[in-house]
Amino acid sequence: MSKLRVIALIACLGRPVAAQEATIALRDRAVVISIGPVDIPAHRPYDLPASTPPVHLTWPASGWARGYSIDLVDSAGRVLPRTLLHHAAVANLDRRQLLNPMAERLLAAGQETEEVSLPGALGVPLTIGDRLLVYYALANPGAEDIKGAALRLTVPWQPAGSTTGTRSVFPVEIDALPLVGRSSTFDVPPGPFTIESEFTVPTSGRIRNAGAHLHRYGVEVRIEDAESGKVLVRLPARRDPDGRVLSVARTGARVLALGVPLTAGRRYRVVGEYFNPTCDTISGAMAGVGAVFEPDDARAWPQVDREDPVYRQDVSWLTGTEAGHGAHHTDVSRGAASAACVSAARSDARR
Repeated sequence: MSKLRVIALIACLGRPVAAQEATIALRDRAVVISIGPVDIPAHRPYDLPASTPPVHLTWPASGWARGYSIDLVDSAGRVLPRTLLHHAAVANLDRRQLLNPMAERLLAAGQETEEVSLPGALGVPLTIGDRLLVYYALANPGAEDIKGAALRLTVPWQPAGSTTGTRSVFPVEIDALPLVGRSSTFDVPPGPFTIESEFTVPTSGRIRNAGAHLHRYGVEVRIEDAESGKVLVRLPARRDPDGRVLSVARTGARVLALGVPLTAGRRYRVVGEYFNPTCDTISGAMAGVGAVFEPDDARAWPQVDREDPVYRQDVSWLTGTEAGHGAHHTDVSRGAASAACVSAARSDARR
């Protein structure tokens, strides 16, 4: 096992921030990244997460990522409750996204995200020296500060040169409100609410796996063929009685086995649905799909252009403080549901 250590010295919100140490452990079949220590202040609810500075990393080997898991651990390495993680994500600054020139979002997780494993011989290719950026935010609604925590990313790994016949797939982010240089958040008025965005892919291929991200009162996210109206992928949310999203479904066995074909130049649509039972408009909602895409020809993947103004604006936002602090900011403090509002909203939904 080899270890690389990186120190990130960054200013957050104009104030000095203590150095964070990123330790990368390269093992036979996994890459483990630990970022910390970090203190999580008390009385920081999910709606007002504690900011953290982004951390730059250099990927240590060439091969394929076969999945990932993201956990928070205490100073002794014990896994902390999932409710403390607001969000965590890794951007690959050396590869662009399929649908736009922005930096690739390699992986991401929220409270509802479980361990991700790619099926069969699928893997996301990474090259030694690839520049990655980790950004995250933490919550702590409790009454006591948490000292010395660390963010731990575990990536099952297939080294280059193996004879397993690994097939290259790539992460694809499809937002219902695609924006550059800011978070893709929107307001949800009382009652049923739908937001959608059309997209095309520049190269044909298949979706091999997909999950979705929703905030409180989210109902489902789906991908449709905009030309035929056919629903290609439907990902419903599982919520508690207060509307908090506990989990979002992933694609089933048929999609894993056969894939969902997307044709270059054909119009598709991502749709997010919410149902807000309160009497107030709620800000900071999100709706999007994170998919694994297998192109028919990996060589046709669009090349990153570091001089593209969209790419530069995106990286500037990622390397600032907002990606860690405000990327998923949600204001639901005004959203206490009442029986009258629930009844009225449901009545509107039936009309």
